[in-house]
Amino acid sequence: MQCIMCDSPKMMKFIDGFGNNRVYCKGCGRSFLENNFSKLKDQTRLIEWRIDSIHRGIIQR
Repeated sequence: MQCIMCDSPKMMKFIDGFGNNRVYCKGCGRSFLENNFSKLKDQTRLIEWRIDSIHRGIIQR
């Protein structure tokens, strides 16, 4: 298994404090929910990426 962000093979599975299965990358220091990690790996087209982000208002000058 390789990290989807940095392609590092140094991955570790663990259970977080809330009881969710997570995957941790020792290369970049990011952790992902295991079910979301497998979904991201399977996506091949750009339109399939559905990343939730915080939308901020327009910055007024």
